[in-house]
Amino acid sequence: AVVSTQSTGNLVCFVFILLSATIICVKTRRSAERTGQKRNKATRKRNRDLEMRIVVIVATDFICWVPFIIICFLHNQEVVDVSGWYHAIALIILPLNSLINPLIYDKTITSFCQNKAKKIAENVDWSAIEAIRDRVNSNTRSSKAFSRQSSNLTGDSPKSKNQADSNC
Repeated sequence: AVVSTQSTGNLVCFVFILLSATIICVKTRRSAERTGQKRNKATRKRNRDLEMRIVVIVATDFICWVPFIIICFLHNQEVVDVSGWYHAIALIILPLNSLINPLIYDKTITSFCQNKAKKIAENVDWSAIEAIRDRVNSNTRSSKAFSRQSSNLTGDSPKSKNQADSNC
């Protein structure tokens, strides 16, 4: 009975989060339309970022909580016995959601990661990578040319399609 109450309560909480997130997105769009900011690029970008963050929050909640809710429901209906797994799921999977949420909510972490990725890309010696790529490409071309020359020297030149068909 405890599992049933918890799964129902968790489902109600998830539905509440989903509805709240949907209302936030709708109200944000309506507010932009009412104030004439709908065509403003900066406002559209800010709203898109907000909507994307909300989608990620709801998606991570869904990934972490809905399987737990389903497992609890199936356990309550005596379809599966998860008595041994219940505590492991509750102590390992569900806290992951609590770990992920602050990272999603905090815009500074997102911008920090983006800035670090840019700095890493700026510090990469792309000329060395291009030199390696060019060397690999030239070695590939050289080996193809070598195999053509060696087959011409041995008389093993590739036969035309008609010659190959006549030998069958």
